[in-house]
Amino acid sequence: MITRTLFLLLTLILLPQFATASSQNQKFQEANSFYSKGDFTTAITLYESLIAEHGYSPGVLYNLGNSYAQVGYPGRAILSYERALRLSPSNSDILGNLEKVQSENGLFTRDKSLGSRIANSLGINQWGMLILVALTAVSATVVGSLYLRISRRVMTSVCIGSALLILLSCISMISVRKNWFCSIMITSSPLLISPFEGAAKVGTAREGRRVFPQNFHGSYVYVVSETGRTGWLLTSDVQPVVPKL
Repeated sequence: MITRTLFLLLTLILLPQFATASSQNQKFQEANSFYSKGDFTTAITLYESLIAEHGYSPGVLYNLGNSYAQVGYPGRAILSYERALRLSPSNSDILGNLEKVQSENGLFTRDKSLGSRIANSLGINQWGMLILVALTAVSATVVGSLYLRISRRVMTSVCIGSALLILLSCISMISVRKNWFCSIMITSSPLLISPFEGAAKVGTAREGRRVFPQNFHGSYVYVVSETGRTGWLLTSDVQPVVPKL
């Protein structure tokens, strides 16, 4: 009797989850079908619906970016790719399509240094896990030395190696975090000298360009672009890569 009751309870708990997953996969395949047929607008609607209902996932964001690129919205395509990379930072397909759209729209970025490439090869959570691994290795070595005969040379090597890994991870996390909260121009917009309508223009922030918000005033945001330009923009013209909860 108890076994049957537990089985029924588990069925009631798990069945809705299976149904939701099945529905999500069905809509994803439906969106992919429209994409394959060249109906990118309908595909975009379905991908956006999936995100609204189930949250972000690398696969949906990647396909959404591809769809936006096909209909001529490079800003929204780049935004989708950047969001996908936050979830899957080492995905070569996402990175390749991102760089392709940037290149096709003249959004060339400075060549990344070796250190920058290493830092961006992993996400913040992954670098954090490496720090945990390094601390675990040191702790295990110290505890093990109480019960086993571990030479001083081995202990020194483990401690130095772990310290270097922690240092590299911390530096990388700082570098990644700097770009983590950037925003993307979803349309080209003039950079203004002040946050008021009719203010003088000091340049233009191109669609798809990465910018870093510094301050807000009413419906305007003060940004520093990845090219070093500064100015005020309408907040409606930019979208954060990592949305606020």
